[in-house]
Amino acid sequence: MSSLTSPPSSRPGPFGGSAYSPESSRPLPARLAALRAAIPLDAAMPCHRALARLAEYHAWFHEDHAVMRDVVGLRMTALGLSDTAPVWEELRAAYAGGRRAPEATVIRRAEGTTVYWYARPTYYVVERVLAAVDGGYPATSVRDALGLHEYESQPVAELSRFASGEAWGEVILRDGALVGVARELLMAGPPEDEPADDGVVRGGMESGVLPAPAGAAPEPPQAAPAPSPGIAPTVVPAPPPPREVTAYPDVLAPEAVVAGVAFDVEIGLADQPVAGVSGGPFTLPAAPDQRTFDLEVRVSADGFDAPDGWTARYTTPVRDVTRGRATIALVARAPSGAAGVGSILVHYFVDGVLRGSAARGVTVLREPGVALPDVDPRGLP
Repeated sequence: MSSLTSPPSSRPGPFGGSAYSPESSRPLPARLAALRAAIPLDAAMPCHRALARLAEYHAWFHEDHAVMRDVVGLRMTALGLSDTAPVWEELRAAYAGGRRAPEATVIRRAEGTTVYWYARPTYYVVERVLAAVDGGYPATSVRDALGLHEYESQPVAELSRFASGEAWGEVILRDGALVGVARELLMAGPPEDEPADDGVVRGGMESGVLPAPAGAAPEPPQAAPAPSPGIAPTVVPAPPPPREVTAYPDVLAPEAVVAGVAFDVEIGLADQPVAGVSGGPFTLPAAPDQRTFDLEVRVSADGFDAPDGWTARYTTPVRDVTRGRATIALVARAPSGAAGVGSILVHYFVDGVLRGSAARGVTVLREPGVALPDVDPRGLP
């Protein structure tokens, strides 16, 4: 019988490209040999679809589960079969033979133009997604089932730069497509989230625990150790919850500038909207013990030059994000007429992730003393 289940690593990934295959016979640079294969999921994917994807990668198996039956039915249709028996036979053979599922699962979460990547143990993802489906919430998103937050996302690196040693990352991409995760990435779920003994067979995962052989007697439960006499148990307080600080962009510049004369653009954050600055509020995620934000601001302005560069960095306290400021010098080019209107765009980055943008208009005079042009309510001359 021909194989009905081709290795997932040979299929294109859901984000483009193809997954890294540890079985590939092609020689790999030393750093690429340290990559771990991963199952790709999307944060917006409903849990019942995510569970089907995990089944396709042999991360879990249960003949009596409705999602597994759906997976078999879809595979039977794709192969043009009229009977499900060959598919079930192949799946049973795969698990009996100990076919391994990738130990890591990587979740892609897109929020507008920002993309976050999360690497989690596959067993942990299976437990959370399966709990949502069996709990009567199959349409719950993977994001909600796993409780994904911005500050928990993993750093990424492009494959070529990772392989050459120019960059390090935990999630490795190639042209925006998932390749795998770095083997040294330590991934651990909460200790109370160990795989449950519920009759579900989870595929043998790298470094994982295989199911006990059929018929084996279960190990007797271990009694909890008694506390030492005279010693009070230690109570470890729960860590404080993460914070998200909301701020507004603040861009200060002269109302009018003269072409060829340098002027400063002062960039920072405000706790309320700033007159003359377009751009809504945005959030900055902060770890519980974080005290400062390290921001990078990038300016772009058509019709202007930046003698000292278009980028600046500054640090501001988490408790008062309005205190830190950055300054970038610009020089306006001469307008075609006596005066014109230019726009200064500012983009705010934290840890390489775009958090927000803003714009401010500036009138450019060809020479001093030129009357300012009339401006309508939309800011146009």
